[in-house]
Amino acid sequence: MQVAVIGGGYVGLVQAAIVADLGHDVMCCEIDPEKLAALQQGKTPIYEQGLDEIVARNHAKKRLIFVSDLAEATRFGEVIFICVATPANEDGSPNMDAYWDAFGKILDIPADKPKIIVNKSTVAVGTAREAQRLADEKGSNYHVVSNPEFLRQGTAVSDAYNADRIIIGAKGYAEAAALLEIYRDLNRPTFICDTTSAELIKYASNCFLASKISFINFMAELCEAYGGDVKDVARGMGMDKRIGPSFLQAGIGYGGSCFGKDVDALVHAAQLKDVRPEALLAARSVNHHQPVRFVDRIERTLGGLEGKTIALWGLAFKPETDDIRDSKAIDIANELVRRGAVVHAHDPEAMKRAAAAAPGVCFFDAHLDAAVGAEALVLATEWNVYRNTDPEEIRQRLVRPVIFDGRNMFDPVEMRRGGWKYYGVGRAE
Repeated sequence: MQVAVIGGGYVGLVQAAIVADLGHDVMCCEIDPEKLAALQQGKTPIYEQGLDEIVARNHAKKRLIFVSDLAEATRFGEVIFICVATPANEDGSPNMDAYWDAFGKILDIPADKPKIIVNKSTVAVGTAREAQRLADEKGSNYHVVSNPEFLRQGTAVSDAYNADRIIIGAKGYAEAAALLEIYRDLNRPTFICDTTSAELIKYASNCFLASKISFINFMAELCEAYGGDVKDVARGMGMDKRIGPSFLQAGIGYGGSCFGKDVDALVHAAQLKDVRPEALLAARSVNHHQPVRFVDRIERTLGGLEGKTIALWGLAFKPETDDIRDSKAIDIANELVRRGAVVHAHDPEAMKRAAAAAPGVCFFDAHLDAAVGAEALVLATEWNVYRNTDPEEIRQRLVRPVIFDGRNMFDPVEMRRGGWKYYGVGRAE
């Protein structure tokens, strides 16, 4: 099939690359000149495991091409995926300006045969229904389908090929048929429902996982207060098949471009209909509190932060990505600086992006160099390069062997046996 993808960001570029790799001809529209120039050379402007190879391979085969003209892409595509950004407004609602701008421009291109517009972006609830109304009002040949993405940054390529499920929201089977054809060779479980339910499935999934993380972080605070170990609590909970072990890792809080934004959006959607969102408000409150609580503990343990040098490992919101959007590691870096600390930071991929977001931080190209002369090490993102570093090498560079493990990456018993003052999240002291 001929497929158009509008937007070459995280979602759009992965979608375009995977669909091309499945054997379809894909034209991806990206209006940012710098991104477009890189993409037209077969290079990816974002860091995502495995994506470089797929883009380069399909670009070389001319199955994946990049343009700046939305009209050209619209005329090319039998199926048109809209993958533009929908960032949060101040009231928590998704900003739909880019979506409606793209959708309006698509509708302005006459279609001489039925075409499918697919909402891949995370949109406000009811968007597909309203978009179809506008298309019908104009007497167009466009049919709007919802196909939310469930990709995790850092593992997006693997997630696309091994999806737990493919959700297709459509008016009927005929509208869903084109997507079934596109995804046929993935051979993944597929669920077809109405467009509004599909939109809500995306929000419900992310908000449930965010709530699960906030709950285990609440339990971590109780473990610190009473002397329990949140790792044991999580392991015991996760053995219950109704709960499961996933997303029960206590830490400095969830971040990234999805969880926080989607929680805010669903809270806003609930309030619009006078539905009480207390459960989500509680999850959001716990998450906002986590970085401050973590820095409070550092300051209390060190007897103040003014003038103290702190090594901070990790700036991306999670490993295997350079994304710093809503990164709790960045929040911690800025809070340490605000309280008078000198922060020496390292991240394998995110330092270029972090420079503008954490202007008071000193950045180091090597993680061990960042530790030299520091009075404590803060582990904020669990990259394998940190996990695989010999604790003795770290210890030799610090003023004293103190670690605040915001991701519970190290074993506290082993660290303490090695002479470390170890402080995890919810780990008994």
